[in-house]
Amino acid sequence: MCGIFAIYSNNSSYKIINNVIQQLSLLQHRGNDGYGIGYINLNNNPTLIKNYGLVNNNDNNETTNCCIGHIKYSTSGHSIQTSTLDKNILDELQPLSKKNINGDTIIIVHNGNIPSIKKFDTQFLLDMIINSKLNIEDTLINIMNKIPAAYCLLIIINGTLYVMRDRYGIRPLSIGEYEDSIHISSETIALNNCKNIKEIESGTIMRIDKTGTKIIYKHPDSMVGICAFELIYFMNPNSYINNISIESIRSELGITLAKKEQIIKSHSDYIVIGIPNSGLISAKAYANYLALEYNQSIKKVNRCNNGEDRTFTLINNSEREKACKKKFMYNIDNINGKKIIIIDDTIVRGNIIKTIIDNCKSCGAEEIHIRIPAPPIIDKCQLGIAIHNKSELIMNNKSIDEVKNILDVNSLSYLSVDDLTMIPKDSYKEFFGCGIPAEITNFQEE
Repeated sequence: MCGIFAIYSNNSSYKIINNVIQQLSLLQHRGNDGYGIGYINLNNNPTLIKNYGLVNNNDNNETTNCCIGHIKYSTSGHSIQTSTLDKNILDELQPLSKKNINGDTIIIVHNGNIPSIKKFDTQFLLDMIINSKLNIEDTLINIMNKIPAAYCLLIIINGTLYVMRDRYGIRPLSIGEYEDSIHISSETIALNNCKNIKEIESGTIMRIDKTGTKIIYKHPDSMVGICAFELIYFMNPNSYINNISIESIRSELGITLAKKEQIIKSHSDYIVIGIPNSGLISAKAYANYLALEYNQSIKKVNRCNNGEDRTFTLINNSEREKACKKKFMYNIDNINGKKIIIIDDTIVRGNIIKTIIDNCKSCGAEEIHIRIPAPPIIDKCQLGIAIHNKSELIMNNKSIDEVKNILDVNSLSYLSVDDLTMIPKDSYKEFFGCGIPAEITNFQEE
């Protein structure tokens, strides 16, 4: 998943570095393994600052015209191979930097995952750039034409910022203007003070320098293939995609779920509880449509405003299980003796929902019904989500009735892929069993 952010400005008084760090913190929900920033100062010296864990808003008074930043969520490299974040592998935190064959310093950040690259894919992309005998722009066009997905890239070279989004548009990327500066962000939530905000189209390579912003290449076979999981779970609900709010998409998912309801008959007998925070919007829309009572009887402990406590982004299952056990608190009086409908955004491995069900039973729930405003997740992801093995998925090779019995609940229902009409039709949905375009996996390292 990851998050990337950049600022380019010709105003030497504008605190670019501090603002990049500050806006990166608004993308914290996209990963919490570590973060980094990179820039070239006025003495032409490259600087990389990297730290494990959450973004730290320390002041930096150096001057530069461009700075890029990265929030890490592990999808490739040693931390994935070992299922732990090795403290000795700081180099895998981004940005990465190296000189090309002409002696120019390249600084790069990457959001996405290239499935056919077995090693650290960001390093692979950097190596393609630094070893190329072409000029930088022809090199980037060559990468765009050769590698289908999945990447959003920010690259600094010679005081110029290059921006790339793959031809499928798997990961989100937007641009905005703030006074006399240009801001680039994985999500519009971090462009909160900008004007003229727009999405960077799939298959686009953009150059930003002292002369302004220019699209230098647009791939002829581009599509709106954004990852459906971005819209259902990853993105902040206050972000926008294609001028549509993520909140409205999740509300429509809840309404669609309500329209398909076949079991809940008597409105007075049930209460609806959304799982905070990502299930709340759909849960409230579901309850409103069916005129059911909504009661937030399950709340997060020590709620983190920017999603730093998301268990999905933790590196291994042991860490997820520990976090699940201390993540929520329950209002026993509102649950005891009640028939409850629990709505979460998805069920991936089942760790969270199992814990919640057990705790609700301990609180005396009379009935427990689970509703998911998304299709079952039955397959691994190859383009930037840390689902690497089908066997870890609770719905893999099982029917909904089988999982209902495993969870030991009164009923369980999902949406189908065909129900996702509020999501672009070409969205990437491999983890819902929809497969992946052959050209993506056909790309091979040379």
